[in-house]
Amino acid sequence: MMAAFIATLVGSHLLGAINIREIAWLLIALGGTMLLGLIDDHRPLNWKAKLLFQMVCAWVACLNLPFQTLGGWAPIALPLSIAMLVAVINFVNFIDGIDEISVAHALPASAVPLLLVLLSGYNFQWGILSAALIGSLIGFWLWNRHPARIFLGDAGSLPLGLFLGWLALRLSMEVNPAIGLLILAYPLADAGSTLVRRALAGRTLTQPHRWHAYQQAVDKGLSPRFVAL
Repeated sequence: MMAAFIATLVGSHLLGAINIREIAWLLIALGGTMLLGLIDDHRPLNWKAKLLFQMVCAWVACLNLPFQTLGGWAPIALPLSIAMLVAVINFVNFIDGIDEISVAHALPASAVPLLLVLLSGYNFQWGILSAALIGSLIGFWLWNRHPARIFLGDAGSLPLGLFLGWLALRLSMEVNPAIGLLILAYPLADAGSTLVRRALAGRTLTQPHRWHAYQQAVDKGLSPRFVAL
């Protein structure tokens, strides 16, 4: 999925539709998280090492964020942005637990910037990025339909989370924070509320569990396709 996404952006650059140099650090960070996920899928890594590498990738992605638009808030915004990106990377990973669910939340999320471009004439480049992700998600969905033949794994979910988080931050800084919240609505709602409920119940947050809304729905007898829909 990520290979299709990046290849589409390279092709768009060669056709003159976007300037890939403006998002070069983001693409490096996406490649880093994809490599981290690929290694972890085949040989599980220590959570501390994974978290450290995620922080490095988040910092690299932040090099393509317009902190200059924030004025005096920029020094505070950088560490907050890194923390937010790491959180979203893991939130998207947490909710990738049944067939089709990642496409179900990422497809409408990636359509938000595209609609913004089409309706308001906002930066055409972000429309290309959104369309590239939509295309790669649809291509992945054809194989991930229930019963799935291919899964995202960490190699897919980690860079997907990084990109959605980065896109939300970018549009929050350049347009309106409400757009960023709209992009991340499902990961924040499901993973966020699950963490709060587990914390209030005194559970260890790092323990495996089935407290997510989609997991409880499947456990109660609903099909993965119905839950994703």
